[in-house]
Amino acid sequence: LDLSRRCRCRRDRESLRTRTHKRAFVPSRRGKMKKQGPRMVPRAVSRRDGFLSVLMFVVMSTLLLSPFLLFAPRVTAESGFTPAADFAHRQAECEACKVFNEHLFEIFSMNGKVQRLKSEHSVCDDQFWHLSTNMHAHEFKDACERIESHLKGMEAVKKEYLQWPLKKKVDRGNHKSQQLLVQVKRKVCVETIGVCGDSDIPGPLDRRRTPCETCDVVVKSLAGHLARYENQDISDYRREGLLEEKMATFCKEFDKEAFDDPGLKSTADIMVYCTELVRLSAEDIKSSFNRHKSDTGAVLRDVCPRNNKCGLFPGHFEL
Repeated sequence: LDLSRRCRCRRDRESLRTRTHKRAFVPSRRGKMKKQGPRMVPRAVSRRDGFLSVLMFVVMSTLLLSPFLLFAPRVTAESGFTPAADFAHRQAECEACKVFNEHLFEIFSMNGKVQRLKSEHSVCDDQFWHLSTNMHAHEFKDACERIESHLKGMEAVKKEYLQWPLKKKVDRGNHKSQQLLVQVKRKVCVETIGVCGDSDIPGPLDRRRTPCETCDVVVKSLAGHLARYENQDISDYRREGLLEEKMATFCKEFDKEAFDDPGLKSTADIMVYCTELVRLSAEDIKSSFNRHKSDTGAVLRDVCPRNNKCGLFPGHFEL
């Protein structure tokens, strides 16, 4: 009896595996058959169903990931940086080139003339480049070494040393010497190694400077100062402090940053414009830099609009 019951149970199980039953009977522990609810038996998945499943998976994945793809940082093919990092990288290199030549100018001024430095002398070893309290950006410091290495590698002209005319008299407080510095900055940073754009150090003019050109010089000087630091990562409070520190003194320093106005034979036009811009728009300048950080073009559009409204007060060029 037990043997026949076991055989019958085995046959029942096999039939359940191969067929779909609306009301299946399975043996109970006592040997009696009891009813069980509908049982689903897997069926073969058609190619059409498989295609639809894959399609739905792709669509749902795209919808879920679209916010991340939309707001993910873009990387430019030219430099390998995101646009924001690319702005910061370019500004740091340009500013480093300017400061590198300013340091050479100070060294030559102490000696009274341009002369070759000892081969082991490195401008980038100066304490300025390794300040710990102000935390100069790594890109700014590294750019100095790249620029120095590049210039020393191409040093082959006997009459010039790192694009400076040898034996030329240099005096820190002399206006002609300061204009020589501007000339060398443009020759090295724009024309020779190309780390600065043409508008970063504009060439000599044969006309009066326009208000918008003057505004450009002032704003780019502030942007260059921020480029010495981690401008993309520092806090708004820190950025505002750096700008306030720079705006307190820089309006008198443009003899070493821009060519003379040919009519005035000085940079007095920039000094006057800078003084008024800081007086009237200091808060707007800080707010714009906080919004755009290293995107100087966006700051220029905020502070120096291109609709001929860069002037600050009537007749301010009548010096």
